[in-house]
Amino acid sequence: MFTKRLPGMLSLSYDARLQLLGLERLELRPIHCDLVTCFKITHQLVSIPFSSMFELSASRATRGHPFKLAYSESRINVRENSFPVRVIALWNRLSEYVVMTSKLTTFKRLLQSVNAILGKS
Repeated sequence: MFTKRLPGMLSLSYDARLQLLGLERLELRPIHCDLVTCFKITHQLVSIPFSSMFELSASRATRGHPFKLAYSESRINVRENSFPVRVIALWNRLSEYVVMTSKLTTFKRLLQSVNAILGKS
């Protein structure tokens, strides 16, 4: 709604306004934040131990990247919306090129180009 109030933006569609302003869709922002946090944990850029959040997948598929994460089974639904459960499916769908990058800034830039992979346009 804010972008409509900017001069010359009233008649444009939401997507056109975002493109002109260089912004991403609101629903992608939390997804990107989750993936950036997962990258930081996986590449040990934060003081959160990897093993406290995730475990690597035991079945090494021939496709994808070597950082495929596995779901830990839980007896209760309370974990259903927790960070590890939320991010694993998205993380596993990223390409090896994106996940294996060595720099956080490069990872963030590459995330902008994978919105279709994340299920959003």
